[in-house]
Amino acid sequence: MAAQQLEDIGAIEEVDVGGYELVTAKHEPNTVGTVSRRHPTAGIRNRCPYGCNKMIALRTIDYHRTNGCRPGQSKDESFGDTSKKRYYCCGVCFMEFVTRTSFHEHLSIEHDVHPEINELVFDNINEFKRFVRWLELKGGAHFRHKSGSKRRQRGRGIFMACNRSGFVNSSNATGSDRDRVGPYRMGHTCTAYIHGTQHADGRVSIEMCGDHYGHDVRMRLPPIIKSIIAQRQMEGESNADIIDYLRQHFLPFAADNIYARRACLVDNEELRTINLTSTKKWEVEGIPTTCEIWEEELLDLVGIVREGVPRVRELHEKTTEEIALEQVLPHHFLSCVAVAHLLQNWPKPQVFTAKVRMKNGEFVPVEAVTDGERGVRDERYHEDSTCVSPDNAEGYDSTEASFQNSGPPSKKPMLSDVLRHAEDSPEEYIDVDGVADVTHFPLSLREEITFRKERLCPKNKYYRNYSMKSTH
Repeated sequence: MAAQQLEDIGAIEEVDVGGYELVTAKHEPNTVGTVSRRHPTAGIRNRCPYGCNKMIALRTIDYHRTNGCRPGQSKDESFGDTSKKRYYCCGVCFMEFVTRTSFHEHLSIEHDVHPEINELVFDNINEFKRFVRWLELKGGAHFRHKSGSKRRQRGRGIFMACNRSGFVNSSNATGSDRDRVGPYRMGHTCTAYIHGTQHADGRVSIEMCGDHYGHDVRMRLPPIIKSIIAQRQMEGESNADIIDYLRQHFLPFAADNIYARRACLVDNEELRTINLTSTKKWEVEGIPTTCEIWEEELLDLVGIVREGVPRVRELHEKTTEEIALEQVLPHHFLSCVAVAHLLQNWPKPQVFTAKVRMKNGEFVPVEAVTDGERGVRDERYHEDSTCVSPDNAEGYDSTEASFQNSGPPSKKPMLSDVLRHAEDSPEEYIDVDGVADVTHFPLSLREEITFRKERLCPKNKYYRNYSMKSTH
């Protein structure tokens, strides 16, 4: 019995005792499945102690608790809320939210920002991409893919967000020296996003919000303009002549077209950058002749003709602006009564300015609030920044009485300290976790943009500027 127990636990080793004969025997081939071996440093996986019952390695338990742990219904509800990652952050009061719905409700009640969410359907992916470029043109900000394309049962997922949302956890993408070449984040969340599905039949259905909040206009220089600049640099034109050429064509349309306005901002520094990064490469490879429809429409607007290059859109075809005024559902859906209420034009985005609620209940733009008033507000909100639990709830009074006396509702806790742990965050897309440098174009060419203030983040040592531009 003891020997059998030792054999069961593997304590008895097999040893060579000699005295055997080699016998050739035929055996049927056996297929043995290969089992992947875990890395020796992976560690032992234990059941999550926070209630989600997943098997988690000890070295990743902290990240799991803040990014994916979902305790069961038997757990305390307040704990379940604090264990979730807060992906949405208000750029005015720095409150953080788990869901987009609660984030939008906060903006509507506290800051007079009312983003609209729309559902649209496109015939194919090309029409969808055309819509995204139109949305960028009207909203003054680019969209980026915030995660990879996910294959789902109903189609391929599309997840995009405003290029100014969130943060960049890398010094290579921030700083005044790299102001023109890389996108920068604000450190808080913009309301604009696009979530969609590309179906098997080619249709693209999306849920989107094109409205922006909490940032100014900033656009990259279109590639087609870079190719025009490179062509003239190869021909030996001076920087002054190239700048005069761009302003001569684009300045008359700068008031109504963001890309035309961006072309007028080209200066000697940017021309040197284009010469180093694009022109020298294209001298060997050749200047690209391809472009997108929106780029060709921009050249048609300002009267620039590319000789010897085939057109992407024929002149008799409708422009993107004309398509935006039409109904967006596919033609084979137009006879369906059930979806008739969804027929609409492309929703034109709005750019909201951030406002704060004063003591009398009136909304005032953030820039209009004096430093003294802002200090009083910060001190008053700091008193409410303690988390209330069943153990210490006796020391807190209800806010319902003050709300009934026509006063503004009490502020929720400020969680701005959470923004300062960016160095410990994983390198993946998270809307909120850190601070990014924000720099701007010359004030002489950006009169409509106002600057709020400049703050230094003590941990990352990045300067953050908040500027608000409003059309609402």
